[in-house]
Amino acid sequence: MDGLFHIIGSDGWADRADVIQGLEETATGGVSIKIHSSEVSNFDKKYFKLQPKNSISNPWLEEFWQWRFNCSLKSNNTAERVCSGKERLQSGYTEDYKLGFVVKAIYTLAHSLHNMQVDLCGNSTAGFCNKMKPFDGKLYKEYLKNIKFNYKNELVLFDANGDPPGHYDIMNFQQVGNNSMEYVAVGTWNNGTLNLHRKGEKISTKNNLILNSMH
Repeated sequence: MDGLFHIIGSDGWADRADVIQGLEETATGGVSIKIHSSEVSNFDKKYFKLQPKNSISNPWLEEFWQWRFNCSLKSNNTAERVCSGKERLQSGYTEDYKLGFVVKAIYTLAHSLHNMQVDLCGNSTAGFCNKMKPFDGKLYKEYLKNIKFNYKNELVLFDANGDPPGHYDIMNFQQVGNNSMEYVAVGTWNNGTLNLHRKGEKISTKNNLILNSMH
């Protein structure tokens, strides 16, 4: 193929290293989109404190621990390695960017349930009242469809099709320094509005051409 061409990737590519493994030179200058998700700042602190010995409220932690560290929490006569108790969740850890979606989904369910409870039971009643029994799933769905609240400066709501507003980070795979290449966020697309960074970041293309970012 002759001439200059640019690679544009979907959110399936995002900023994943495995997608371009062994093809870094070819991918240099490529532009991809990554679904925007707010960082859950207090998650790591709580996650790193987890230990099987204090997992009474979490029945799945022991199973996860054994899978994560490839060991057994129970001493037995099999060849399986026994967990030492010194394993650390910080080892090789990177917060999944989709974690923010999980938190947002939980808040969405909770806000919708709260609004439904207030409308049916009144402000003076705590918890389920008789008007909520039996639970009406179809009615609850209507409250979900009409929810609107702010989460970390982001408006959470759904359109007529039940879809949330599209919010993406625009990533550019660049050469950084002499021997390093990485994804750099060069802009955002938020509910129909494109915003490319004016300062600091530039969009790099193939053959070391630089495109100045602009609105």
